[in-house]
Amino acid sequence: MGEIKFITHHEKKILHLDFAGCNSTEVSALINDAKKVIAAQPHHSLSVISDVTDMKANKEVTQMMKEFTAHNKPFVKQSVVLGITGIKKVLYQVVIKFSNRKITLANTMDEAKEYLRKDAE
Repeated sequence: MGEIKFITHHEKKILHLDFAGCNSTEVSALINDAKKVIAAQPHHSLSVISDVTDMKANKEVTQMMKEFTAHNKPFVKQSVVLGITGIKKVLYQVVIKFSNRKITLANTMDEAKEYLRKDAE
């Protein structure tokens, strides 16, 4: 199952949402837990990396992600997603359109961390 944790990169606090390899049941549980953590943060304060590598994507998961991304909008300052390949690129576009958010794609965790660090400067 996935994990929610804060990490630090060059003194920058980042919320890491690890959905890698999760099925729809695990995604749902992780989202419920993450919503509580995210809602406890000040508005427009979070830098987030979400890893969806090998996450099982289907219609149900897409709907959950759309709602989750919209829920997070007031709290997130910047966001990067890892693991968007193949059909997930289409699902990513659906989520982005629904949530009206700017979410950057990255290929590696290091690339994601550096993007968040540089974008904050």
